[in-house]
Amino acid sequence: MEINLIIFIFKAFILNMLLNLKLFLLINLFSAFIKINMIQYLWNIYNFVIRIILYYNKIMLKSSRTWVTIEIRNITEKVKGRDNLMKALIVDYVSDIIEKELKELGFEVDKEMLPTSEKLAEIIAPYDLLVMRVDPFIDKNVLDSAKNLKAIMVGSTGTNHIDLEYAKEKGIEVCNSPGQNANAVAELVFCKALDLYRNSYQAQHEIKEDGIWNKYRWIGRELRNKTMGIVGFGAIGRRVAEIARVFKMDVVAYDPFYKPQNNDFDFVELLDFDELCKRADIITLHLPLTPDTKNMISDKQMEEMKDGTVLINAARGGIIDEEALYKYIKNGKLGGANLDTLADELGSGGLDTQDVKVSSPLFELDRVYVTPHIGGSTIDAQDDIGRVVMTNVKKVFNL
Repeated sequence: MEINLIIFIFKAFILNMLLNLKLFLLINLFSAFIKINMIQYLWNIYNFVIRIILYYNKIMLKSSRTWVTIEIRNITEKVKGRDNLMKALIVDYVSDIIEKELKELGFEVDKEMLPTSEKLAEIIAPYDLLVMRVDPFIDKNVLDSAKNLKAIMVGSTGTNHIDLEYAKEKGIEVCNSPGQNANAVAELVFCKALDLYRNSYQAQHEIKEDGIWNKYRWIGRELRNKTMGIVGFGAIGRRVAEIARVFKMDVVAYDPFYKPQNNDFDFVELLDFDELCKRADIITLHLPLTPDTKNMISDKQMEEMKDGTVLINAARGGIIDEEALYKYIKNGKLGGANLDTLADELGSGGLDTQDVKVSSPLFELDRVYVTPHIGGSTIDAQDDIGRVVMTNVKKVFNL
C-alpha cells in the first residue's frame, strides 16, 4: 500500500508539472507573437488571454488538490479494509444540491427516506456522513451503531432530536444550518395569522363541501394596528418583525438572550414574557424545546391573555400546553391557534416516520388549524440549506 501511495503522489506531481509547462509554453508563444506585432490592441488581447489561462490553471490546480485529497483518503480506507471511498446516507427530503455535490466530491450516496430510529441503527454502520432534517431521533443506540460516522449534517436550525452530548463523546461532529429557512418560516407565520383572521379555511369549506356562497358570514379582521408578540428573537423572529412592520403592526418581543445591535430593530419593544402575553393580539413562537420552554404557555399565561388572542407555533411541539390550549379555545377565551407542530411530533420524541396516523383532541376545534411542520419546506430555503450543508461537509472532511 505504501508503494501505491508513492506512485499515486508521483503521478499527481507529474500532472501538476505538465499543467505548469503548458502554461509556460503558451505564455512564451504569445510573447513572441507580440514582439513581432507590437500593436496596442493586440497587447490588450494578449493580457486578456493570459489572465484566462492563469485563471484556468488556478481552477485546475484547486481541482487536482481536491482529487489528491480524495485519492489519499481512498487509499487510507482500503488500508483499513473498506472497499469504497466515503459513504453518505441521506434520510430526509433535502435539496438536490447536496446529493450532486457529494458525488462530485467522491462520496458514495445512498438514500433511506425517513427511517425509524431502530431501522437507522440497523443500516448506519458503513456510513461516514449522515444528512438529515428533524427526524428520526438520533439516540445512543443509533450513535453506537454508527461505527464509521464522522459527521451529522442537519438541514435545519434545531438539533434537539440528536443526543448531542453522546455524539460529542463519540467524536461525531453535528452541524446545523441556522437562519437559512428564516424567511420561509416567517412567511408561513403570516399565512397562518391571515387564515385565522380572515376565516379562509371555513369559508372555503362552506363553498367546496356545502356549495354555499355567503360572503356576509365570514367577516374577518385586519393585521393592521394589531400587536404581534414574538417569543424568541433569533433569525426567524427578527424576520417576522420585519414583515409585521410592513403590515403596520406594533411589534413586541421576548428573548432573554437577545442583545440589540446597531439599533436595526428599534421599532420592536422588548418585554418580559408575562407582559408580552398580556399585550399581544397574536403570539408566535420561535424558540427550541428545552426543559425551560416545555409548556411555557399554559393555563396561567392563557388566562392573562386578551380575549381573542391567536397563538401560532412554527417552532417545536411541546412549547404550548395542548390540554390548556384545548380548554381556552373551547371556552372562547382564545381566538384560535394555528400550529405547524404538535407535542408528539417526531422531533420531540414521538412519531417515527412519514404518513403516520396522528390524532389530537385539538382536531375537534374549528379554530385550530394544523400543518405537518412545513415551515421551512420551500425549494428556496432547501437550496440555501443545501449550500450551507455542503460548506460544512467540505470543512469537516477537509475537502
